[in-house]
Amino acid sequence: MLARFAISNEWQVALVNPGQVRQWIKAIGTRGKTDRLDSQLLARYGAEVHPPLWTPPPEEVEPLSHLLSRLDDLKKMLRAEKNRQHTSNTQPVCSKTARESIDKSIAFIEPQIEIVSKAILEHFQNHPLLAHKAEPLKSIPGIGEKKVIPLRVLLEQFSTLTHGSANAKQLTAYVGLDPVDHQSGSRVFRRSTISKRGNKRLRSQLYVGALGGIRGNNRLRHFYHRLVEKGKSKKLALCACARKMLVWSWAVFNTDPSFDAAVGNPAFGADETAR
Repeated sequence: MLARFAISNEWQVALVNPGQVRQWIKAIGTRGKTDRLDSQLLARYGAEVHPPLWTPPPEEVEPLSHLLSRLDDLKKMLRAEKNRQHTSNTQPVCSKTARESIDKSIAFIEPQIEIVSKAILEHFQNHPLLAHKAEPLKSIPGIGEKKVIPLRVLLEQFSTLTHGSANAKQLTAYVGLDPVDHQSGSRVFRRSTISKRGNKRLRSQLYVGALGGIRGNNRLRHFYHRLVEKGKSKKLALCACARKMLVWSWAVFNTDPSFDAAVGNPAFGADETAR
């Protein structure tokens, strides 16, 4: 709200990661914390670091993002309540009032999920630009009707955030699918993994999409089996496939090509090897 107010008044706005600012403040040796000191440090951070200016996403994207977040919250609540329901049903002694409360909660949440899901679909269909740009994404293995909307929103947000100048490697880091090594000298502390920073919901959806995508006769399946044959674990290979899907999606989003999932497209570059 404040950022949009500032933009409407033609102020220059930068939305920065609070964790990065906190680490920067520690790095310069600041120990105290007061409102006056915080404002001075934020001003100094802006003057020395020069964070990129923020541009608000298109108006049709932000409401969709809020709806997707709400749907995710409702699904988490439903899972939690169903777990409680299962626990209460397996316990020999459980309060009748508690069971009835859980049942009522589930009965309330389930229709809300349907309402929000319907609102997401209607909003998406009522904005032709969103729907049109989403169609090419569906040609990518593992990207279906359920995953294309949150993916479409994220790509639009990332493009706006980076003013369209970012590359696929930066996008994978933004989502948290970038590989992270743990090594010092000749010692390897533990197996390489992904950073798991960024959009957890989309990261999970891409992983699940990779599970389905490798079942067809397409580039993703060949990529997956090639990694497994090289000795990579199946989980690591699936993470690499999720990253591959994201890279392809970014290329489709930027160039809008005709993507042939069976034979691939040279414009997408060579398949990288997972670590």
